[in-house]
Amino acid sequence: YRSKRAYLSSKVIIGKGSGVDILSTEKEMSPIAFEILQMIDSAESSSVIPEVSIFSLWSDMNDPGKDIMVPFVEKTQGKIKVAGLAFFNGGKYSGLSISDKEAPILMLLLDKLRNRNDIELQIKDKDARVNPLSLRVTKVKRRVKAEVNDISKEITYSMKLSISVNISSNPHHSNKPVDIKKLNKQLSSQLTQQAELITKTLQESNSDVLSIGRNIESDYPEIWKRVDWKKEYKNVKIKP
Repeated sequence: YRSKRAYLSSKVIIGKGSGVDILSTEKEMSPIAFEILQMIDSAESSSVIPEVSIFSLWSDMNDPGKDIMVPFVEKTQGKIKVAGLAFFNGGKYSGLSISDKEAPILMLLLDKLRNRNDIELQIKDKDARVNPLSLRVTKVKRRVKAEVNDISKEITYSMKLSISVNISSNPHHSNKPVDIKKLNKQLSSQLTQQAELITKTLQESNSDVLSIGRNIESDYPEIWKRVDWKKEYKNVKIKP
């Protein structure tokens, strides 16, 4: 249901907990709607969440080859923050989500890079100590491919990303030269592992936010006509 007074460009979010708790936060400051809008705009600009409006939501919900994700917010210590992304299965919230730390990686998988994309990783040194590493992604190039095995009819969806990054924080090695080759290998391994966990969550929620269905519909129209995508999607072999 949409009120005739609602603006199609209005933002859409999900609040964790009671809506009253979210909307009653920080009343003494500027109007809460303005505070939330500023927070959402900032998260969009930093590629933590996608731009989601009533119009885009309605359009994507009616696309059988794609599911939607919506930013969710929560109240922590009296303040509202973007907590991550909530996944939908058709028109219903699946109950599953990813955190705001994982969300930027999903945005890269979707080739959605706005002004910046900041990622935090834990890198092991030669003594097996875990050190924090902060990266800022400045460029991303994505290649995707959907394939259907002629015999088994198994669907494979492969993604390959090439990204350019700046190291914004490497506190334990600030005065040491960086071994680029080794760092590239570590980053590739960690990002692939995190991408695998994210795509596993997507399939557990039966939420095709990667638009794999659209690829199958475009590249294999005869198979798309026969397949029950809601049942088949969970069987897709996703290779990030």
